[in-house]
Amino acid sequence: MSGATEPPTAAVQKLSLDKTTTNESSDLAKVDSAVQGLEPASPSQTKPGHRRKSSSDNNVVDIKTLDRESVKFSDEIAQLGWKINASTSSAADKEVLKKMLTDPPVKSIEFCMPLTSDTAGIEFKVVKPKGVTIKDVMDKLSKKYKDKHDEDLPFGEQRAFLQGFVWNAHLQKFIVQLGEESLGGGSGKKKKKEKKEDS
Repeated sequence: MSGATEPPTAAVQKLSLDKTTTNESSDLAKVDSAVQGLEPASPSQTKPGHRRKSSSDNNVVDIKTLDRESVKFSDEIAQLGWKINASTSSAADKEVLKKMLTDPPVKSIEFCMPLTSDTAGIEFKVVKPKGVTIKDVMDKLSKKYKDKHDEDLPFGEQRAFLQGFVWNAHLQKFIVQLGEESLGGGSGKKKKKEKKEDS
């Protein structure tokens, strides 16, 4: 009798196991499907996307992607009344220093101090991944010229005030523009008044 009942029992057990396996697989497939549907909304995957958006919101670009002749520099630079051999902190308006040098902001930019209209002089580069500010460039100029007397500056004491920057098509470079006098009444102007009082 035991020999007669064993085959059906084995068959029934096999059928039962197959059924269980099939149901579990189906349930697992449903769970997997549900989990996959939730994955895009998981915090670990949304955070990097948010950081990328934040970075792009600054609109900081590579200078190479712009038309050099159309790069717009801040028109407030000339109002600072700042001599290139003075400390950056002596500028007339400290708030202007924090502003971006260009619109749109750039990650890096190179300048030269022309010796003549046809000859490039000292060159320097400013790099700031979050955008080059007016102060960043002034710091570079101050570092190069802070130990020089007015008469020893590239264009002498008559043209010692920073006026701005412009693209020079002949030199294919952005050049530093220096003016004859301060428009903002900064430290340089004060020195001139002191000299007059002494004389």
